[in-house]
Amino acid sequence: MDFIDDDPKKIKQVLEMLTLANDYCLFLEKAGQYTPSEVRDYLHKICPLLYLKGSLLPDISDKEDELIPTHYTTEEQWESIYNTMKPLFGSMDKYQYHFFRDAFGLEQENCSLAENFADIYQDMKDFVLAYQARTYTAQQSAVFHCARLFKIHWGPRILESLPVIHNALYPAEHDAVRDD
Repeated sequence: MDFIDDDPKKIKQVLEMLTLANDYCLFLEKAGQYTPSEVRDYLHKICPLLYLKGSLLPDISDKEDELIPTHYTTEEQWESIYNTMKPLFGSMDKYQYHFFRDAFGLEQENCSLAENFADIYQDMKDFVLAYQARTYTAQQSAVFHCARLFKIHWGPRILESLPVIHNALYPAEHDAVRDD
């Protein structure tokens, strides 16, 4: 199976993603120690990096049947992150996300920043823990699942959440542009 062993560029991409994922998880596990402003500022900076590094993960999908599951995060861990983040976001936690479902029109969905960031935490924590198993198959599986979930789960959640965080950090600038 073609993986990262023989390609220094791929090794670097995976290690950079692993470093960011670990930093994200450690921060969220201690988020209750920070002010809401510090949390928003951190997420504003790390989310684009996570998205970029997720998009650069190598594709190793040629032998999916040899890969193992990478689910390590418990429901209790997810709930702990969610319950920590929800009060930090306060009234901005709930927002409406507008998207095109198909060519027939715009739809909207009610979303929660705390839920999105807890979901991202779960995917990042699973990636970090699976990769730390230090076996060839575990590391392949970790990268495969992280890259797959980037496309269908945590990548879209970053894209949904970042505008809400951005507008909270820069409300005057956002309103000034709208008034022009």
